Amino acid sequence: ISEYEKQLCNIFAIHCVKTNLDEYQRRNQYETKIIKDIAQGKAAEIMVHKALKTSYPDFFIYDQSKKSYEADLYLNEKKIHVKSCKLNGYCPSWVFQPNDPLTIDPDKNDYLALVVLCNEPYMYFTPAIGVEYHPPRKKSLNKKVIYQWSLKM
Repeated sequence: ISEYEKQLCNIFAIHCVKTNLDEYQRRNQYETKIIKDIAQGKAAEIMVHKALKTSYPDFFIYDQSKKSYEADLYLNEKKIHVKSCKLNGYCPSWVFQPNDPLTIDPDKNDYLALVVLCNEPYMYFTPAIGVEYHPPRKKSLNKKVIYQWSLKM
């Protein structure tokens, strides 16, 4: 993505983190890490948008009560949920909240764009139906995880 788009993602993240800081602090996450994660996620949305010619990512900053599990991007009838991770020496994985409707009862129009951020970013694009979710390596986390090794491509 362009330098301008990177800056846009960073500005978005700085302002977005303020709407949910209590929740992040409850998880023992620090503001600088949260800002980095939010900016990374928005950058992944831009990458997917460019690769698939989807709707443009939403840069509106919502109050905590207005946040949802809605798709990040749209392509005709496809609802695209973008998740990203950084390549860091471990098997790439994407983390979901256990109550995310996408992990419980996806519909035929729900798709996942699973982005791996590295020097040469890449993505898996797959229907959400039939994806395998696994427990996290860190057993104390109440999350659902997709590991790269579990993807059927």
